[in-house]
Amino acid sequence: MCHFRLRVLTFISLFCCCFAASEGPPVFKKDNEKTVYEVMPGDTVRLRCSVSGQPRPSLAWYHGESEVTPARDNVRQSRHMLVIQNAQPRDAGRYFCKASNGNGVAWKNFTVLVEAVSGDQARGPDNILHTRN
Repeated sequence: MCHFRLRVLTFISLFCCCFAASEGPPVFKKDNEKTVYEVMPGDTVRLRCSVSGQPRPSLAWYHGESEVTPARDNVRQSRHMLVIQNAQPRDAGRYFCKASNGNGVAWKNFTVLVEAVSGDQARGPDNILHTRN
């Protein structure tokens, strides 16, 4: 009887140990991914946020302090990516990917810079001065 109890307790402790080892907080898979994007108006920006963890982390995206919602026509979300189509100056700023599960929270920061086009640059070749000798 004592030998049987020892086996059951050993099995339970091994099971608990292995189960606990398989759970963990969110961890970003690729720390070397690009985090600063310089684009021109009209470009498409893809922010990648590859994360692992157990249980599977949920993701939320933020632009500044506001959560990104599907209400913006030019923004799409997938499992690990935020896509900004036809980027405009209003899309510039800090973006955050928040990964969370029951074991913790992790954040990844991105910066999007949308280059402004000045009036002279936007006019094109008519701003060239031609001179005669």
